[in-house]
Formats: sequence, C-alpha cells, structure tokens
Amino acid sequence: MATSPKHRTAQPTKTSRTQIGSRKLEPDAQSRWAGQFIPERWRDAVAIVLLFGSLLFFFRGVLDTTHTFSAGDNQAFDALRPFLAASKAQGDNTPQWIPNIFCGMPSFAFVITPERAYDLVHVIFDAVGAIPTALSPNPDVMPHIWHYFIFGVGIYVLLRAARNTSRLVALFAAFAGIYSTWIITYVMIGHNTKIFAIMTLPYILLGIEKLRTPKLQWQRVVLWCAVLAAAFHFLFEANHPQMAFYVFLAVLLYYVVSLVVELFGKHPDDVRSKRIIPLARSGVLALLMVGLAFGMSADRYLTSLAYEPYSIRGAAPINDPSNP
Repeated sequence: MATSPKHRTAQPTKTSRTQIGSRKLEPDAQSRWAGQFIPERWRDAVAIVLLFGSLLFFFRGVLDTTHTFSAGDNQAFDALRPFLAASKAQGDNTPQWIPNIFCGMPSFAFVITPERAYDLVHVIFDAVGAIPTALSPNPDVMPHIWHYFIFGVGIYVLLRAARNTSRLVALFAAFAGIYSTWIITYVMIGHNTKIFAIMTLPYILLGIEKLRTPKLQWQRVVLWCAVLAAAFHFLFEANHPQMAFYVFLAVLLYYVVSLVVELFGKHPDDVRSKRIIPLARSGVLALLMVGLAFGMSADRYLTSLAYEPYSIRGAAPINDPSNP
C-alpha cells in the first residue's frame, strides 16, 4: 500500500563536491541566476578569468609601451640599473658593494644575490609568470599585476576550499582583497615587494586550515605541508621583513583565536580533545615549515643582520661630546 507524503521518511542526501574539493552548497537565487548560463564545471575558471580581466582593465593606462609608474622608490631602483649593468659587463654579476644606496652598503645586505638555480619552486613560479610578462607590451608592470592576480586567486580558493562558501561570495572577497584601498596602491607608490609578500597570505591560511582537518591522511598532510612551505618560502623571498612580521602576526592571531574558540566554544557533538589535537598538529607543522622556508633564504637575512651595527638604520646616532 502506498504511503502518504506525510508518512514518508526523508532520504539522506549525498554531499557532492566541487571542482576544487569543497562541499557544494545550495545556491541562492542570485547565484542560480548568475550561473545558469555557465556550465557547472566552467564556473570556477570563469571566476578566475574575471579576476585577471578586471586587473587588465584597471591597469589599462600603463599597459602600453609609453607609460609606467614613476614613484620615488621605482626611480631609486632604476638609478641602480646602470651600475649593475656596468658591473655585469665587467664580469662581476654580483658586485660586493653598492655605492649609491644609503651612502654605500654591501650587496648582500641589499639582498642582491646571484640566481638560485637550486630553488626549483621559485624557478617554476618565475617561468609561469614570464608568460604573461612576455605577452604584455609593458614587461615592467605586468609582473606586479600577476602577483595581484595570484593574491586574488588565493582568496578565492581559500574561501571555496576551506570555508565552503558559494562562488559569488568567494569572488566578491577576492575582488575586495585585490582592490582594498591600501593594497591596490602598493604598485603605484613603488612598494612592489609588499605585493609579493601579501600574495602569500591566503595560501598560508589555506595550508594551516587544511592541516586542521581531523583524520587527515598522510598524503594530504604532505600536500598541505608542501603548500605551506612554498607559501612561507615566497614570503621570505619577498625580502620585506615588515610585511613578514605582519603576516606572522596575523597567523599568530589566527591560532590564538582558534584555540580560544576550541577551548571555550560550545561543541556538543564533539570531544574537545578531538578538536585541540588537529589544531596543535597544524601549529607544529606550520612552525616546521617556517624553519624550512627560512633556511632557503637564511644567507640573505643573516648577512643583513650581521651588517645592522654598521648601517645608518641600525647604528646608534653620532654623539658630539662638545655639544651635549
């Protein structure tokens, strides 16, 4: 005998997964309308293309052969190019002394080092980034646009893969991150290494979030440790200790807030120890990846630290005993 709809039992629905591994959420009306013309498997790709296209449109004024950003920091670095070219012509690819920066300083303290062929991750990253640079009429600006793009993609993937948001939410957050007032002006004021440093933040958060997953298979542990190590490595390669400090402070706040939530938050369906152990595992592995990443750039930072007592920024001010 057929049962009435009132007495039918609800069948559990199987959670499907998206292209990049997060749970598929029920889209709202706006998401359904915006995506009804795009096949499901292409929607993530379209969102990523929109990010890059928006950057090309935003920076269209300098994407030619006659315009560029003329900030003071850019001009200071351009003034160094003739000296480096002359040194290279004389067979000295890495001059030991830079005469026109801060009244002269060692090149290693100015993080001018030879090419590092052993750094395969950076070599691959540069090779991929060289493609849009080669296709652009302005090769000086395109690398920074590419770094903005990598930053936006990181935000999109972080929210989709770690926070299970809808595509519209992830895309909105990526746009908000790229075009936030201070970050988008970095390239305009010549703070180009800041772009490279902030580019790593979403990938660092993604790695530490994924390493918190309970019952994580060892293959996944290796994968996300590799992502985390690469992200920290690029952070150090930015050679901007100030931005690295900000990123590490953000990571520290993340762990402090997460620990407070896990200790004092209400989780009736779970044992507290099962939540604390993955968080501790993530923190320990993150520290190990920081050490590994720093080892790849230790020569630059340690030589700069050794030069600090002699630098005009690190030495004590000159005191005149006759004029106290």
